[in-house]
Amino acid sequence: MNQRVIWSTVLTLVACCVPGTAAAAASGAAPTVEGPPRGPTWHVGEHLVDSFVGWNAPVHLGSVAATALLVTYDIDSGVQKWAASHQEVSFSWALPGLLGGASIPVLLPAGMWLLSDDPDTLQGAAAAAQAVVISFAANTLLKALTGRESPPHEDHADDGRSVEERSRGFRFGFLRGGVFEGWPSGHSMVNMALAASLARYFHDSRGTQIAAWTWAGFVMATVTLGGRGQVHWLADAVAGGAMGWCIGHTVGSGFATNRKSSAVGSTVADRLLLTPMVAGGRTGLRLTLGW
Repeated sequence: MNQRVIWSTVLTLVACCVPGTAAAAASGAAPTVEGPPRGPTWHVGEHLVDSFVGWNAPVHLGSVAATALLVTYDIDSGVQKWAASHQEVSFSWALPGLLGGASIPVLLPAGMWLLSDDPDTLQGAAAAAQAVVISFAANTLLKALTGRESPPHEDHADDGRSVEERSRGFRFGFLRGGVFEGWPSGHSMVNMALAASLARYFHDSRGTQIAAWTWAGFVMATVTLGGRGQVHWLADAVAGGAMGWCIGHTVGSGFATNRKSSAVGSTVADRLLLTPMVAGGRTGLRLTLGW
């Protein structure tokens, strides 16, 4: 079986889990939303700001407070020690969560968009994509500023420090600790943003709710306990999950408030727009693909 067939099968299965995709393919008719489907850039600035103000602000501040408590009372180090001593738990399920946590936030919105002609599903895909991009950008900036050290693993030289001392290793500044490791967890933040955006947009679908929250929780557990606790501290996952929820819920709500019934074209051909053009004494038509 070649790679094209494998990826087509995977994306088809993913898309069928989203409300509207399978039904549209079976019936030929799709639920509709008002106007053409809006892309990931729709109101992105407004959603970005709203993700960090209002009721979301205490959640972000609470993430910082929770991190301080988990570090101060050595809960972070205690969880890491437990994971390090339970190899059978750490390695048995870590790989799917780690690999899926890096790929699903890209593959799922792309699969929804490419495999569906249902405007409602396309709108959900746009919401998910925007939530993923915002959370990834915010996470990268936070990691660059906080520079938290990762849990101990074999690649680290033995510097004589205890796990507790390492868990307190924050290097505040800019790029003092890189952006690939540290606080908060990128896997947790991005996947929670993905889950929250889909759960909020498809709030009337119980299956989507269960799948979204289960996946986000699984990724958070994986980065904390998987790989013998060598990926992220518990506080990284908690903070990432809370912040990702703020972003995903805000973006999903923004798209959901504009989710109304109205007959619009749903196929790719229907989204092709022909616009009359008159310029420089010449006339013609401009062909664009509408969102």
